[in-house]
Amino acid sequence: LEAYSGALLNGICTIRAIIFTFRHKKWAGSVIWVYVFSFLSFICYLITIFVLTPEPTIKTYFVEFLPVLGNVATTIATRLDNAKLVRRYAFIASPLWLAYNAVMGSIGGIITETFNIISIITAMIRLDFKKK
Repeated sequence: LEAYSGALLNGICTIRAIIFTFRHKKWAGSVIWVYVFSFLSFICYLITIFVLTPEPTIKTYFVEFLPVLGNVATTIATRLDNAKLVRRYAFIASPLWLAYNAVMGSIGGIITETFNIISIITAMIRLDFKKK
């Protein structure tokens, strides 16, 4: 697929998930991790554009940046304690990843993000927008 930034970011997401699993511990609960993982996401973008892509085009610059933005939104979401805000940030991330997967031709990614978006919308309707 040559989806370099997606592959690199998935590696970062794995490490992020492990660290945020220990969020209740002082070392993992620090907000500094949001900055660390956001910074690493941008580094992945730079590596993709300037090292892994032989002849980047304007399309490449744009498309490879989509999952970076999605990853930053997800990183912020994973630090929040408010479920409604988590859904809102996830709703930013999933369409970005969906667009990236569609351009890269990742059928598995398209299916995953489609289910994510449907789940988020369903939860928003049931939990955020229901009448009180």
